[in-house]
Amino acid sequence: MITPRRAGMRALAGLRIGAGLILAIAPRSAFGALIGQPRSEPRSLASRHADDTAQILRRALGARMVLETVALARWPRPRVLGVGVAVNALHAASMVAVACGRRRYRRAAVLSAVEATTTAACLAVAAAHARRSYRLSAGWTTN
Repeated sequence: MITPRRAGMRALAGLRIGAGLILAIAPRSAFGALIGQPRSEPRSLASRHADDTAQILRRALGARMVLETVALARWPRPRVLGVGVAVNALHAASMVAVACGRRRYRRAAVLSAVEATTTAACLAVAAAHARRSYRLSAGWTTN
């Protein structure tokens, strides 16, 4: 039986995998435009290099999102979920720093920070639920 909590986690996982695949495969796609991809081609060599670096970072972020989501779905244990919380919290903090320091990437960084914070919160709830489930299955009390 699929509970509402499990259905919500599956929906979140599906969204993260979809967004991750778009970022990994086609960072210049419509999703890339949504998170702040400049529409015009960079004119200077330095701005072209910065754009190439941004594309590489988007691909790496997309691959991390997919791999992390698959790992968390495969091994939904409290420690694994806790690592997911930590990874997403660190990512959110780094994106806040980028948003404060790089005006060009502010919108992308804010959206990425919001996604990472939301994911970390959902994983924290899932980790607490998993800990409670493991305690009950081991015969421990929840007091």
